[in-house]
Amino acid sequence: MLSGSVTSKQSLTVWLLTDEKPGHRNQLLGLGERLQAVAGAQVELRSLQQMPISISDWLLKRAPDTGGQTCPDWVIGAGHRTHRSVLFSRRLFNAKSIVLMKPTLPLGWFDACIIPHHDNPPQRESVLATHGVLNTMTPRPHGRKADQGVILIGGESAHFTWHSERVVQQVTDICMAQPSLRWTLSTSRRTPDDFFPLLQQRNLLNLTLMAADQTPPGWVREQLESAVQVWVTRDSVSMVFESITAAAPTGLLALPAAKSSRVVNSMKDVIKQGWAMDFEHWNTRLPLPDNKQTLWESDRAARWLLQRFGVSL
Repeated sequence: MLSGSVTSKQSLTVWLLTDEKPGHRNQLLGLGERLQAVAGAQVELRSLQQMPISISDWLLKRAPDTGGQTCPDWVIGAGHRTHRSVLFSRRLFNAKSIVLMKPTLPLGWFDACIIPHHDNPPQRESVLATHGVLNTMTPRPHGRKADQGVILIGGESAHFTWHSERVVQQVTDICMAQPSLRWTLSTSRRTPDDFFPLLQQRNLLNLTLMAADQTPPGWVREQLESAVQVWVTRDSVSMVFESITAAAPTGLLALPAAKSSRVVNSMKDVIKQGWAMDFEHWNTRLPLPDNKQTLWESDRAARWLLQRFGVSL
């Protein structure tokens, strides 16, 4: 996995500009890894602290110290705080400016925008609409452990109404319906405090519980790559798309929508497309089906950018 700068003799140099938020960093790394793999790009992850560009630098076209690194051909930002530095880099380095979200600034100011469908992106040549946000997962439809299942629990959100008792009952139903599987359940920082005690009362012998702070780095990725079944609460949108991208047979635990929103509609679309099964309409005694439709948006985005900017492969 890309974790910093990567040396390459290829001509394309890409800076990934991060505000250090884990979700934004994950999107950048997913795209950066595919640009390396597909085009042999030289990719460097840079924080905003490494891009101290002022208004006077922009006006005077005074480039910052690159630390001996090659100047970028592309600068890609994730998070609104990165957008100014992306635009400054466009002027200072004559670099292509790319953002991984719907910017609050005019879209025409950027050379390319990669925007999730649920943010209602406009139809423009410079815009790629994606299913969910980009991530670092790679499809792995084969080589899974036949007795391993994983359940990923989110928590309270603005889009779904949380009921710990209802979620506990769904987890219980899944574990009891398939007793031959060894299930592992992990929570998130948003999971209410009453969830674990309620679940522990069920005394499910084939279920191992892990709190969010107990999981080591890379644990979720390892689970999504090896589990033969994955259930996720639908408030955990990024986790849902990571599971689908990993080609894990995926199911969505039921939560009532708090309101009509882009996130709620996105989860409805996931079920409609057949990328994941809905708990309320699935026989839990049956294994979740394999996903016959590959969803690998980081790879699609990388190839779209390379084609758009005329980089030969």
